Amino acid sequence: MEFIEEALKLDEKQELFWFIQLYNDRMKRRNSEHILLKENDSNRKMVSLREVDSIKEEAIDGKCVVLDLTTSDYYFYGINDAVKLEQKQAEMLGYLIDHQMRTCSKSGIEKAIWLNQGVGKTTVRRYISAIRVKLTQAMGRNDISENILVTANGGYVWRADIVAKVLRKG
Repeated sequence: MEFIEEALKLDEKQELFWFIQLYNDRMKRRNSEHILLKENDSNRKMVSLREVDSIKEEAIDGKCVVLDLTTSDYYFYGINDAVKLEQKQAEMLGYLIDHQMRTCSKSGIEKAIWLNQGVGKTTVRRYISAIRVKLTQAMGRNDISENILVTANGGYVWRADIVAKVLRKG
C-alpha cells in the first residue's frame, strides 16, 4: 500500500491514476489475477457474452472497431478482418484507444506498458509500426498512419473516425 500511495504522489499529471487505482482495488480484494490495461471503472459498461458477440458483429458491419481483450488471444475486429495481436500490442492499442484524441508520449506509453522495465529507444516505434500493419489488414484502409493511429508531437494519437470499443474482463 505504501508503494501505491507513493505512486499517487508521483503521478502529478494523473496520467496513470486509473492504472494505480486498478492495482489499489485489486490489492484491497487480494486478487492476484493478471491486470491488462483498462479504463477507469466509471467509464466502463458491463456487457453480457451475448452482447459481446453483437458488438463484434457491429465491427464486421463497419459500425465500430473492437479490441477484444477478454481471452488469452487478443483480437482487433474491423470491417475487413479480425487480426490477432501480441499481448504488448494489445496493451498498447488499448492504452491509445483509452486516451483517444490525446497525444500519448513515447515515455508515457513506455511507463504504462512496461512500467519500470528498461526498453530500447525504438521499441515503441516498432510496436506502433506492427500495430499499424495489423490495423490496415483489419480495417481495409491504407491511411492508418495519417488518419487512425497518428504520429504527433513526439508521441501517438488514436484519431479514428469510427467508434472504437475495448472489451475487457470484468
